[in-house]
Amino acid sequence: MESAASVRSGAQERRSSCLAPERYLLDSTLSADPAVMCESVGRRELALRTALAFLAILVAGSLVLALLSLWVAPVTTAPLTPDPRTRYEEMLARAQSRLAAHPADLEAKWVLGHALADLRRFDESERTFREVLDTAREQRDSRLQVLGYDGLARVARQTGEPESALPLLRQALEIAVDSRDSEWQTKVRGNIAYAELKAGRPDKARPVFGELLHAYRAAGKHHEAAIAATQLGELELRAGNVAVAERYFRIALEEAEVTGREGVLQMARENLEIVLGTEKRAR
Repeated sequence: MESAASVRSGAQERRSSCLAPERYLLDSTLSADPAVMCESVGRRELALRTALAFLAILVAGSLVLALLSLWVAPVTTAPLTPDPRTRYEEMLARAQSRLAAHPADLEAKWVLGHALADLRRFDESERTFREVLDTAREQRDSRLQVLGYDGLARVARQTGEPESALPLLRQALEIAVDSRDSEWQTKVRGNIAYAELKAGRPDKARPVFGELLHAYRAAGKHHEAAIAATQLGELELRAGNVAVAERYFRIALEEAEVTGREGVLQMARENLEIVLGTEKRAR
């Protein structure tokens, strides 16, 4: 058991320690009364130690949670922009699979021809479309003849020969009219306008795209309407008719928003930004 003297001695040591000049200088707001001063220093030391301990616990807890989240959470990566070539190869594989099971399926062969054209395998694509056309003639199938001519025209247009595409498309249109196939009449007329545009004759293309835009909007074909409006906007922009181009690009954006197709939406937005930038510079 400690003696009264030893207790007093320890208390004096603690008191003299807390009243050391350097401690006082660190806290000039303490009371001038030594007893109060010592008690205040003790309380502040205790509060400081408690705060430091609490901070240490928070830091340690944060580190533990961070490590746990890395261990538990699945590793994710930012989505990559899909490669169009992959989609074309998938379409090619589906068409080939269909033809392996049904070799006489001319529509599957027509899809195969388009997949080959998308992959820029034009010789194979032309050969495939020619097979579709020849077989359709033998079978006297008007619709498949239209598809065959239209496919061959696409290859000609994509290989830089729009003039060669035009007679093929006119034959396709004639067959579509004779067979009263209104859907393909519209599609072929659009392709004729596009070929005229590629051949450097925008004045022949403009009225056709205007008629198509009206027809597509009336029929609720929003994707096709967006494409037709885009073509008209580009024609007017090249001709220097910026205000008219803006009107068509706004129509294209409205129609594209209904479809929800990201590619068409992006094209419409970019075209509108271009025309608005042109107007701003003109001012």
